[in-house]
Amino acid sequence: MLKINNLNANVENKSILKGFSLNINPGEVHAIMGPNGSGKSTLIRIILGITNPTKGLISVSSSKDICYLGHKNALKNYLSLDDNILLMEFDNHPYLKKYIEILDLKRYLDVNVGN
Repeated sequence: MLKINNLNANVENKSILKGFSLNINPGEVHAIMGPNGSGKSTLIRIILGITNPTKGLISVSSSKDICYLGHKNALKNYLSLDDNILLMEFDNHPYLKKYIEILDLKRYLDVNVGN
């Protein structure tokens, strides 16, 4: 699904990623961990197509979207769940009602997320 081969990246003329390679197969979940400045965010930005690598190849072979779950909550605490859904334009998502039912969130739609 995702293949990274010999990836190099520079940030502010400093080499961050050097010869990085990784294969992620369908159904696998990976955590990217490391100290500050080790290239975690740069790697994610390259995978998502936001930043270009200095060298190397990235191949994505999947009919599904790649999902990224960061360490910060994307929901606005001062808005209700329903308002967050509208803000992120998920209100017409084909599986929204199904997910709300599975997660038993219907009773919380009008409650502020911070609560």
